[in-house]
Amino acid sequence: MQNRVEDVQSLARLLLFGTAHTRRTTAERLLQSDDDRWRLLAGTVRSDEPWLLRARCLEVLGLMAAQADRATAEAILCAIVEEPA
Repeated sequence: MQNRVEDVQSLARLLLFGTAHTRRTTAERLLQSDDDRWRLLAGTVRSDEPWLLRARCLEVLGLMAAQADRATAEAILCAIVEEPA
């Protein structure tokens, strides 16, 4: 559990302070590894977290959706735009 929390904190720092290239690389890495943290990013976009973190999460999700297969892209887009149940 502690590793997961540290992992999420590291991802947030990377998104906030990394370069555009770093965010592109992160999107590719998340997509290639079938990492489910993209769902956390989608939740963050819809949250009341600081605007910059939300914008950076949306940026990475957009990059992922543009590179993903259709099913994954649709899942990402739905997670961003649909109201949570």
